[in-house]
Amino acid sequence: MKKIHLKRLIYCTVAAAFLISCKSKQIAYQPTTPSEIAAETAIVEAVRNQPDFNTMNIAKMDIGLTLKNRQFNLKGNLKLQKDSLLVFSLQPFLGIEAYRVEFTPTNFTLIDKMNRKYTENNYDFIRYKFGIPIDFFTLQSLVSNQFFNLGDSLKTDQYVVQANSDTLFVTMNHTDFQQQFRIAGKRQIVAANVLKENMGLYTKYANHTKQGSVFFPQQAEIQLTWKDEKMSLFLTINKIIFNQPLYFPTFDSERYQKVSFSNILP
Repeated sequence: MKKIHLKRLIYCTVAAAFLISCKSKQIAYQPTTPSEIAAETAIVEAVRNQPDFNTMNIAKMDIGLTLKNRQFNLKGNLKLQKDSLLVFSLQPFLGIEAYRVEFTPTNFTLIDKMNRKYTENNYDFIRYKFGIPIDFFTLQSLVSNQFFNLGDSLKTDQYVVQANSDTLFVTMNHTDFQQQFRIAGKRQIVAANVLKENMGLYTKYANHTKQGSVFFPQQAEIQLTWKDEKMSLFLTINKIIFNQPLYFPTFDSERYQKVSFSNILP
């Protein structure tokens, strides 16, 4: 495996993907070696190949959930209004919704419909619990198979690309955690990880197929580990629709009891 320290090249190329502005003196840098040129081309292609849409409706989805050494096989759906609202619904049986999670740019709400309870938190809750600055736009990128950059702690000289055959490994070193992306196949993201001491967020994407004008993975695995805890989600998409109007059911909080997060998920 060849390691390429691209420095300004990787800073400017990858930074563009993560919507980080490059200064003019950095943009002026040009790749010179064949390895640098190939790496830059691959990253630009991966950015270009990211799914691009305004709405996404995963109308039918099989979900395998592992939590506290227990396994559950569920049905569910996911709806995304880009930059505005993300709703994830779990249906254990007969299409009856048992749990719903609603994410907005400012907070998220976990709803236990079976027991008429809900909890509402902002994203500082996730930062405090797991020690990484995950927000709405990070989650949006994760479910959309897109690049993302966590927080403002990126060390601009700490981009590293490792090339192995037709696969690229992009590493982004932050002050106290690391992001990793794996690009393969037709220059698509097949893995996205966040690593920190005592914590790991691992996401894998597989079976990219064309849905209308969008290439999108039909399978995903999301694994979260922290301290001695572990949670895994295995998602298989059976029906997905892009760029069609979405209907979001209204949540009437007055009909539910507001509780702490641990009261719903101990």
